[in-house]
Amino acid sequence: MRLKTTPLKDGRLRAITISAFGIVIWVLLTLVTSLRRFNLLGAQAFDLGIFQQGVWLLANGYTPFVTVRGWHLFADHFSPILFAFAPLYKIWAHPFWLFFGQTLALALGVIPLYRLAIRHTQNEKIAALISIGSLLHPSIVTMLFFDFHPVLLSVPFVLWAIDTLDENCPIHCAIACLLALLCREDVAVSIACLGLYGLLIRRRLWGGAIALISVLWFIFATKMMAVLSGEERTAYLSLYSRWGNTPLQIVVSILTHPIDAIKTLIFCEGHFTQPGTYPLLLLAPFAFFPLFSGTFALFALPNYAVLALSDWRAMRELGFQHASIIALGLRHRYLLLSAGYKNSWMKTCNFNGKKLWSLPFPSA
Repeated sequence: MRLKTTPLKDGRLRAITISAFGIVIWVLLTLVTSLRRFNLLGAQAFDLGIFQQGVWLLANGYTPFVTVRGWHLFADHFSPILFAFAPLYKIWAHPFWLFFGQTLALALGVIPLYRLAIRHTQNEKIAALISIGSLLHPSIVTMLFFDFHPVLLSVPFVLWAIDTLDENCPIHCAIACLLALLCREDVAVSIACLGLYGLLIRRRLWGGAIALISVLWFIFATKMMAVLSGEERTAYLSLYSRWGNTPLQIVVSILTHPIDAIKTLIFCEGHFTQPGTYPLLLLAPFAFFPLFSGTFALFALPNYAVLALSDWRAMRELGFQHASIIALGLRHRYLLLSAGYKNSWMKTCNFNGKKLWSLPFPSA
C-alpha cells in the first residue's frame, strides 16, 4: 500500500535533499581546494604554523608554548575548542583535521539557518536558497581559504543559538552559546548581543543571563590571556589602545567621543580597502537589507564596532577571518527582512471576489 504524502512534506523533503546535496558538494570542493593550496605551499606558515604546532603539543601532553609566536597558544587568542582536535592529532598529526573541521563548521551553519528560514518564510525553496546561498558570501569563501582560525568554528554554534533563541529553547541555546564562547574570546561580543536581543526584543528573560555570562567569560578569557603571556594586559586589548587600556576605559572613551566613533565606524580603512569601503563590502551581498531592520543596531552594530574601531587594519578585510563575527548578524537580519517582504507581497485579501496584493512593507 502506497502512503500518501502532503505537498508540504514533499516540498520540504525536496528542499532538504537539495540543501544536503549542495552542502556535500561545497564541502568537497572547498576542502580539496584548501588541501591543494597547502600541498602547493600556498598556505601561510605563520598562522597555520601556530595552530599546527599548538594542537600537536596539546595532543602529546606538552605545554602548548608555540615557538612560531613565542608564547603560549592561548595567550594570543583564548580558544579552548582546540582541545577537540587533540585526539585526531594522535591518529594523524596533519593540518587536514584543521581544514576539515573549519570547512565542516561553516557547512553545518546551513542547518540552523535553514530552520530559521523555513520557520519565518514558510517556503521550502526560499529557505533552501537563503541557507545554501549563505555559503557563497564573499567573506565566508575568502576566510575559508585563509588557512585556519578557531573563530570560524563558532559559526554553527552562534547560528544554533539564534535558532534556539527564536524557538524559545533556553537549555539548547545555553549549550550553543557555551560552545561558541570556547572558540575565541571576542565571540563573547556576538553572544552578549544575542542575549540582549533575546531579553529586550524577544522578551526572553534568560537572554539577560546569557548576556551577563558572556561578559564575565570575556573578562575571564582576557585575564587568562594576560597571565599566559606573562604581561599585565592581554595583547588583544592593545588592538584598541587608541580608546583605552582596559575594557571599561575603551567603552567609556567610545561613548564620550561619539563623533570620533561614528566617523571611524563609517570611514574605517583596511589594509587594501579605501576608507568607507569595508561596510559597503559587508552589506552589498545582502542588498543592504540589514540596514532596514529596527533591531540591526542592537544585534549587529557592536559586532561591527569590534572590527571598525580596532587599530589593526587587517580586521577590516574580507579576506581575513575577522568578519565572521559580523556576517552572522547580517545573515540573521537579512533572513528576517526577506521573510517580511515575502510575507507582505504574498499576503492577499478578497475584495468582491478578487484578490488584491498588499503593499510591500516588511512585517519583520
